[in-house]
Amino acid sequence: MPRSTRRAFVLNPTLQLAAAVDVSRRGVGRRRLELTDGRALRYLLSTVARDGGRPRLDRGVRRQLLTAGILVRPAQVPRDVHLDPRLDLVSPPRRVTPLRLNPRCRLHRGPALPRDLLRCGEVSEPFLADEDILWVPRPGSRIAVPYTLAPRLAPVVRDLLRRRRAPASLAPGVAAALLSIGALAPAPRRPDDWARRVRDWRVELRARGFAVLRELFEPVFLDAVRAYYRRLEVEGYLLSGDPRRRGAPLLYDEPLLGFLGHQLAPVVRRLTGDRAQSSFTYLRVYDPGAVLGRHHDRSACRWNIDLVVGGDPAPSRRTAWPLWIEGRRGAEAIRLGLGDGMLYRGDRLPHWRHAQRRRHTTVLASLHFGAPATR
Repeated sequence: MPRSTRRAFVLNPTLQLAAAVDVSRRGVGRRRLELTDGRALRYLLSTVARDGGRPRLDRGVRRQLLTAGILVRPAQVPRDVHLDPRLDLVSPPRRVTPLRLNPRCRLHRGPALPRDLLRCGEVSEPFLADEDILWVPRPGSRIAVPYTLAPRLAPVVRDLLRRRRAPASLAPGVAAALLSIGALAPAPRRPDDWARRVRDWRVELRARGFAVLRELFEPVFLDAVRAYYRRLEVEGYLLSGDPRRRGAPLLYDEPLLGFLGHQLAPVVRRLTGDRAQSSFTYLRVYDPGAVLGRHHDRSACRWNIDLVVGGDPAPSRRTAWPLWIEGRRGAEAIRLGLGDGMLYRGDRLPHWRHAQRRRHTTVLASLHFGAPATR
């Protein structure tokens, strides 16, 4: 039998190891860089593997890791940031009776999502605290919104959910708080309100090429979202800069935005008639003087929702940084207040922004929706 021949292989002597590093520091921001120094790589690999054979650091490697932000003092490590839409008693302007409890409200312990919301996609990192969370679906849109409860409100809500109805003796402050988020509603409630808004948005989409989506969320939730993204930036979880856009740190597929994108996908499908699915999200923080050049988006951004989630001062419809878009009526400037969104075809309609005003920042969530993947 002929002797089998085996080819000898050698490690390519031109091989160079490198490591992509992504680190955050409190008050500094997230940095992305590449390490190629073999001594630094050995130190990182042995430390992460915890094999006890960590090489000794010389001064040069130590200085390199300190400069990169890989070695830090404990005070420089960013603290965890959680969304906290804290609901407390509200002074009611008037008593609204009778009231009915939204039957789809429920309490669920965070940071995990309720089982029926897992269809909204896997959450890479928790964005809620380890507390009892009241989940309230918005009327019509069915978008589930989380609320944390103040200590004096939590037992009352638990009792309401056990009864599944609102008693006539419900304290006015409790009733007003739950009314403000849609957990309670005056009876009878107008069932056609959401359907009317959808009709108006569809008409606007046909006439202008885009639709401005206002009042998608309640003020309590929006204020908490604005505070959440402000803390993410302060703690250092955002990229320290994007060379393509002045003053625009990026955060790709942030967990809360991914969750909201999946929940908004049915709204996009209903308005457009397109089988679009949530594909990815970007968070951008635009500083004073920031600009966005006139452009089209790539085909993956078939439908976009630009959603304003923060800024200083709080963006309002009167003072907001305008988004210019060339629709079916020509170029128009659209001002989006906190929580307002605009739905449009990013791959077809040119859009841009002129320089933002002094002493103004805008935190913008770009939610992108594309065609479903085909097998």
